[in-house]
Amino acid sequence: MGKRFLGLVVAVTGVAALAAACGGGGSSSGGGSAPSSATAGQAATAAPTTAPTDVVALKKTPASTATDDAAWTGAQTTTVHTDVVATSKGTGPVDVKMQALYSDTDVWFRFQWSDPTHDAFSVWQWDGTKWTSPSTTSDRLSLYWEVQPVADFEARGCLALCHKGTGETIDKWYMIAPSATDVLDNWQWTASTYGPLGQVNNKKLVGVQSGDPTSTTYRESAIASLPQTAGSGPVSNTNAAKDGPAMMQDPTKQPSLGQGYLAVTEAVALDVSKMKVGDQVPKSMLAPYAGETADLDSKTTYANGQYTVVFHRKLDSGYTTGSHVKFTVGGTFTFGLAVWNALDQENHTVTGQAYHLKLQ
Repeated sequence: MGKRFLGLVVAVTGVAALAAACGGGGSSSGGGSAPSSATAGQAATAAPTTAPTDVVALKKTPASTATDDAAWTGAQTTTVHTDVVATSKGTGPVDVKMQALYSDTDVWFRFQWSDPTHDAFSVWQWDGTKWTSPSTTSDRLSLYWEVQPVADFEARGCLALCHKGTGETIDKWYMIAPSATDVLDNWQWTASTYGPLGQVNNKKLVGVQSGDPTSTTYRESAIASLPQTAGSGPVSNTNAAKDGPAMMQDPTKQPSLGQGYLAVTEAVALDVSKMKVGDQVPKSMLAPYAGETADLDSKTTYANGQYTVVFHRKLDSGYTTGSHVKFTVGGTFTFGLAVWNALDQENHTVTGQAYHLKLQ
């Protein structure tokens, strides 16, 4: 079905569904080993022995954060397995192929996973008389990194951080850090905001949310935002009546962030007379984040029912707040991963055990 964004026609093409059936909470690794650095006349060094939960980074600097940069050739691929949170509406399981590269100063990660529906937009839609909101959530990928060892994280992964456990109904689900003193570095990428901005939102999971930790009712997460420069980041595109957008794409400019996204610098006051039935206007106006929360940059592509997303960061972010994992050559760093398919809150898939990044 043809859809229009701000008067411009966009073809929305259905992608054939691709389902992966993976049992249990285990994982597997595959892909190529790192190419030998031996010079002529020297014996090649044997590849290090790794566990299925190891992501072994290759020391190699990509030319850019492009998702198809040649530097990824030869990097080890580890399959990170995620299962649906028990009794939630999440769809899965979802397997994410993960690779890592590093230099003396920086680290890069590449994630690839199947998602046949590509929910990357959050929009208002004009039906000729009023606005409706056909999409409210988008695809998302999130990681948690241990800043310091956390109880049960090694054995249970994300289940130890946010979820009470398997076998319980969703009304007993809530997000909570294991203790009041635990801190984890949280990276969140969302297809409708951080993806087109080329960023990753850096947050932290810290302490226990106020309230009764034994409550059987829904509780908000203990995820906290990191400092953000005032005036930076996306803003809502909602009118005063909260029944439609306030702004639209400047018709004299091509959308710099791509069709279906609205940059703050390209927004003009909404003119309904220019709308036709089926026209869509983004629900957010996008501007880059700045400050501690903008610690990572990213690059995103979607093709043939698959996301490919690259994250990039300094080994040492330089912040001294204690909220950022510090990568060091020779070190091992423990993490968990979660995937959302156009659903929010508890409706996602998570790693049921820890995985390990190794910078050898």
